[in-house]
Amino acid sequence: MMLLLFLGANVLTLAPDHKLPIQLSSTDMNRLALTNGRIAQLFGSDVFHIEMDDKNGQVFLRLKEEEKEQFLGPHHTSLALVTEDGTTQELQVSFYEGDAKPCLFRLPPEKRLSNRRQAMHFFHTVLSGKCDDYVVQTIGDPIKREGLQIVFQKKVVSPLFEASFYQVRSDSRKRWQLNHQHFKEPGICGIYLSTTHIDACKQATLVIMKRRI
Repeated sequence: MMLLLFLGANVLTLAPDHKLPIQLSSTDMNRLALTNGRIAQLFGSDVFHIEMDDKNGQVFLRLKEEEKEQFLGPHHTSLALVTEDGTTQELQVSFYEGDAKPCLFRLPPEKRLSNRRQAMHFFHTVLSGKCDDYVVQTIGDPIKREGLQIVFQKKVVSPLFEASFYQVRSDSRKRWQLNHQHFKEPGICGIYLSTTHIDACKQATLVIMKRRI
């Protein structure tokens, strides 16, 4: 049995093998989001104005003014959403008049990423340079280590994690053999070094990942 709760946000478990019924407002802006992931794409009906929020992995949609009359009765339309991990869900959309409630989805249990896998996915994504889906900041936390020049480059931020990029080199002719212990601090959940050997001419890229919440 499918229960739709209209006292607050609708939270529905994705069921890729079935068309999932949802109700959206015909008069207000609707928000679709994934509680334990991100919506990557939304396909289907052209009766909506659709805006993708690529930074946060959610979608906003409003029924077009010229389409409202045909949906006053028991009519419906179809959509299909695709999550960041490739799950495709067909949606059967019916409408009600009034204020919109957020329509939230969650991945089915077998699709949910553990915290460790979420962290690894984020870290590998930003290290490969695929930062378009995340917020990139140019102000970050300075790091000071005696004998090293550590220059902040950028910070890539997701809802759960952040990764700060630095360039590291020796501030003298001394050669350094770096390891993760040089930069380990409480709250850090991932460290990447492009090379372990640096001097005044040869530098290393350092990436430090922290959990935000």
